[in-house]
Amino acid sequence: MPNLHAVAQKKYAVFCRNRTAELHATFLGLVGVPDFDGAEYVPAFTACVPWPGKTNERKAGGMVKKGIMHGVVRYEYKGSLVEEGRKDGAEHGLRVVCVQTGDIWIRLFSNGKRLAQIVLSSLDYSVASNPKPIDEGGLVKLQAHLHLILECFEARPPTSRSR
Repeated sequence: MPNLHAVAQKKYAVFCRNRTAELHATFLGLVGVPDFDGAEYVPAFTACVPWPGKTNERKAGGMVKKGIMHGVVRYEYKGSLVEEGRKDGAEHGLRVVCVQTGDIWIRLFSNGKRLAQIVLSSLDYSVASNPKPIDEGGLVKLQAHLHLILECFEARPPTSRSR
């Protein structure tokens, strides 16, 4: 991703190495799995993210259905990497943001409405006290599955291929 800060890139590389499709599937299961019939992976497209409006237009990649983000997408925003679920263009499921400071912002959405937010400290991935976790109806669900996200940020060495 162009303009991605080196710290955010490093955190996201670990996350990508360790996460599977099951991570997003689990969080979609908490808020309602969308119909993916007709959705396809598009490696690069232009989208107005994270909010609508021409001023938020940027390059993104991920799942699209009928020209609208629908599934897991990712994009760079102000040097940070955002990977999130979308349903009919609206945030839906898990959002993971690797920011320039090394902190990890985690949100749970349902049909565009934020249900919960937790920020993980860059030092030890503990839940940060500032900003405090936000509960808008989904914090218990997010906390109950936080271990799945933490496992994705464990610094495991890359697997080597046997010859």
